[in-house]
Amino acid sequence: FGTTVTLAAMEVISDIPIVCVIVSNPDKTGIMPSLEGSGRNVAGVTHATSEVALLEALLKVTPAKRVGIIYNALETNSLVGSKRYRHLCLKARVELVELPVQPGDDLEAAALSLVEQGVEAVILPSDSLIVSQGAEVIEVLNAASIPTVASLEPYVLNMGALFGLVVTYEQVGREAAHVADSILQGRNPAQIPLAFLRPRYLVNLATEKRIGLSLPPEIKASARQVPQ
Repeated sequence: FGTTVTLAAMEVISDIPIVCVIVSNPDKTGIMPSLEGSGRNVAGVTHATSEVALLEALLKVTPAKRVGIIYNALETNSLVGSKRYRHLCLKARVELVELPVQPGDDLEAAALSLVEQGVEAVILPSDSLIVSQGAEVIEVLNAASIPTVASLEPYVLNMGALFGLVVTYEQVGREAAHVADSILQGRNPAQIPLAFLRPRYLVNLATEKRIGLSLPPEIKASARQVPQ
């Protein structure tokens, strides 16, 4: 579960198939040299929504010109994602305020720092450290009426982020089971392409009301909704 855990497992397990889930950018983080297959005992499923799609979704919701992102500076996947956001924001003429943190840091204080720096919206990345303390981060941002876009379902479903473009954990689990079953039926994990799933909008109606921002009808019409 996750990039960091998958990489750790790969270091010590070479003779048993590994099915990884909730990994982003596996071809950039050392999990797979190619999305067409790992070439070794690893196969799996990505939940990832592209950084392009997330930023485009955020800019549909708010014409923000100063966007924040908080991420784990020690997680390879997060560094890859933040680099992509840097490039995309430059092209979109949006200032990206980056706040790298590390395990043990006070993430509530980090979120307050983003507020103090005047960000108009915040991206919540696919990052195991940030999601582990996401409720504290999101509460600070909601209290300041700052909209958040999420890359993971729990941010919206359980923690109060405004909206996300996400794949559900149930979808990921079901697809991972299919991958595992195919391996048990004799398929070589080294030759199994990474499985991709289609994300869908998820919106939190209570947060929409709380921060006083109306989501565009075209987003709400196609979204799953967390009720008030």
